[in-house]
Amino acid sequence: MAVLTKMPIFALGINLEKYNFMEKVTSLSELENALSIETLSKVTNYDMYFKTLAESLFDNFQIRNGNDVFRFVEIEFYLRATESESRKIAYERETSAGEWFLHDNGVDIAFESNKEFYGGILVRSLKKSSSYSIDGEFINGPRKCSWYILDGLNAFGHNERLPRIEEAPIHEHIDSKAFTRQGIKGDDKLFRFTIPFNLWEHKGYTGFPK
Repeated sequence: MAVLTKMPIFALGINLEKYNFMEKVTSLSELENALSIETLSKVTNYDMYFKTLAESLFDNFQIRNGNDVFRFVEIEFYLRATESESRKIAYERETSAGEWFLHDNGVDIAFESNKEFYGGILVRSLKKSSSYSIDGEFINGPRKCSWYILDGLNAFGHNERLPRIEEAPIHEHIDSKAFTRQGIKGDDKLFRFTIPFNLWEHKGYTGFPK
């Protein structure tokens, strides 16, 4: 059973800006707006939208937990609106844009969601580094990523380890690769995106796309 954590990624008080989904996202306010129901419900080409959003995350954003910084390596998109009536794949949720949504397979960056319109971005692999060109540990697999992202949270709030997305000081220029999603039989959606393989140490990773 999925467990929802009411933990927003984004700071409060951000004024949402207009977002053109054919352009890459470069700021937190744009990213939050890109994950909103208002924006997502108007998309007519989810293949292009998710590709642009994936490359925005690769190029311009990182996850921070305390002093640890992670760049995105592999992500998957799930949205109920892209699925058939008879086949539900995305976990149901009621979330604000950017909540960490924990479930059996790992952790999502949630879209703004309600009972009818829901989904998110599954974090499948990360690099513990501020840049793809700087040495760092690769964290391959969605459950392992969830451990690192949420590591060190204190029940009494005695430390500053609060995982969040932030604008990356080092901007990249990643040409992503697209694949069908891992473990979904008969999936026809190219909603799984990765950085180029030459930038990714994936030895021993059984979920590596083929």
